[in-house]
Amino acid sequence: MKLYCLKSKTNSKAKPWGQSPRPLFSFNNFIFPISSHHQQKQPQWRKSRKASTMGAMSENITLPPDLSIPTLVRRLGLVPRKGMGQNFLVDENIAEKIVRHSRIQPGDRVVEIGPGLGSLTRHLSQVVESLVVIEWDQRLLPTLKQRVKTGFPMTVEWADALQFDFLALSQRLGGPIKIVANLPYNISSPLLIHLLDHRLAIDTMTLMFQKEVAERIAAPPGGREYGSLSVQTMQWMEVERVFDVGPQAFYPAPKIKSTVVHMQRRAQPLAQLCDET
Repeated sequence: MKLYCLKSKTNSKAKPWGQSPRPLFSFNNFIFPISSHHQQKQPQWRKSRKASTMGAMSENITLPPDLSIPTLVRRLGLVPRKGMGQNFLVDENIAEKIVRHSRIQPGDRVVEIGPGLGSLTRHLSQVVESLVVIEWDQRLLPTLKQRVKTGFPMTVEWADALQFDFLALSQRLGGPIKIVANLPYNISSPLLIHLLDHRLAIDTMTLMFQKEVAERIAAPPGGREYGSLSVQTMQWMEVERVFDVGPQAFYPAPKIKSTVVHMQRRAQPLAQLCDET
């Protein structure tokens, strides 16, 4: 395989969050920012961490374990937040298939991002010995805890995944983590870049994306979809498109298809990094 040298450059104009100029790199004559998510504005809902009255109410409600997600949403009076990209996975067969293709084992350190109402969480809890979940919508946390089997050791991190320190979590857990998630559509690309920035904490990622985003991630060089996201992901990860998921697997049903992608961190980067002289 032919290796390419990634040449470090500096963007003197772009300064994310008031910090030092962020680096760029070139690959096959393309110039890309290493952390392009800093250019995107944070959604308005991410600027507030006000407590949710629905979350407090649902702590006192005992729910039958076999309720469907749509019924659960109606019973609790929850309204999926479009601004948070909330499309809850409702197809149990798809949830089981995602967990199976994640290749996780009982002793693995597994993290789920955006568990929502627990469709994936319940299947993960049947495989692993413990689980860490990262959820930003506080309304969902009491219901999520109820839907996981009693006594299962699940640590809930109420946090914004875009700001979360996965390196610190990995150190706390004692080694690299495996991430499984149905990602919110509206933050999937910047979140992937954030995860790549924390790649030393990660062994594998099994993530569900909007189909067109998955095509960009796995695009071969020279293809129409090939670009910054392709280069940055494949530099650090071996990428495998696993299977597509139709809109009917979600509530509310989106207008687009989704794709599950499995990524394994490379032992060595695809291209050698070097300084430009």
